Amino acid sequence: MAREEARARVIEDADTLDNMKVNPNGSINVVTVAATVPDAGTPIIEDAFTSVATVAGVDTIYTITNSTTLTIQTFTSGSEEKTGGSVAELFEDPNGNLTPLNRIDSIYTNGNTTNVPIGTDFVGNGTRRIVMRQRGLGSSSAREVFSRWSGFEV
Repeated sequence: MAREEARARVIEDADTLDNMKVNPNGSINVVTVAATVPDAGTPIIEDAFTSVATVAGVDTIYTITNSTTLTIQTFTSGSEEKTGGSVAELFEDPNGNLTPLNRIDSIYTNGNTTNVPIGTDFVGNGTRRIVMRQRGLGSSSAREVFSRWSGFEV
């Protein structure tokens, strides 16, 4: 009987583009897949790596280009381990003045990194913005935090 070579199989989720790698023993590993940008699209990547020492937060703001549609595909964040943990928040700022802020997603971290699919569209009007906020939760002691959202405009 010929011995069959063990090979990993990959299954892709059509909605999130997350791949699941099925190992020879039947276990599954999640594999990060690079986001795709349509031919007519412009890739957008907004990131921040900073020392955060506030529970109020540090904002990174992106104004959506007028008359384009921004598709946010992924949101990633990680932080140094600190008492109380950290949070990275992603908001839509429809009026361009931080009022109101419509929550898109939040990632809570404490010495780890998390990546989440978003898949949400926003039409730009020259005012509408995306706000990425990094902040500490239970402590205002400084900690390194990295956050990134990516997508495209078309």
